[in-house]
Amino acid sequence: MAFKLYELSAQYQQLIDLISSSDTERPEFTDTLESIEEAIDDKLENTAKVIRAIEAEANAIKVEEERLKKRRQALEGNADRLKDYIFQTMQATGKDKVKGAHVGLRLQYNPPSVRLLDEKLVPAHYLVEQHPTVDKKALLADLKNGIAVEGVELKREQSLRIV
Repeated sequence: MAFKLYELSAQYQQLIDLISSSDTERPEFTDTLESIEEAIDDKLENTAKVIRAIEAEANAIKVEEERLKKRRQALEGNADRLKDYIFQTMQATGKDKVKGAHVGLRLQYNPPSVRLLDEKLVPAHYLVEQHPTVDKKALLADLKNGIAVEGVELKREQSLRIV
């Protein structure tokens, strides 16, 4: 009968509780405890193997995404260069419209926009205030060096590493 990992963990904890509450030493407890530990170790290792397989597939997808992103960017660049070529040619020849059998082309004005010539000369009432952000790297360095900083604490959490 194959047990699930959480079932094995519960059995292990029950046995530990039974051993710690018992006054007499019973050798069968040790054998049972070792067999549950082996089963847990096997389940954990097999789960880690599944994690590695999933991560390998995710990495393969990531590599493919990067390849497709580069291809998309190259195609977009080609399209932008060709648009600019058409734009320059239409401007140079004075054409505002070209009506083709399948595609029409037209030069048009875009909505008005602002171009900053010198940001220092812009009146203060046009400036937007920025909220300060916390420099977490500097805070971490100070906390590691034993400097107490009000409003923060140094924390250290555990995580799983599959080796």
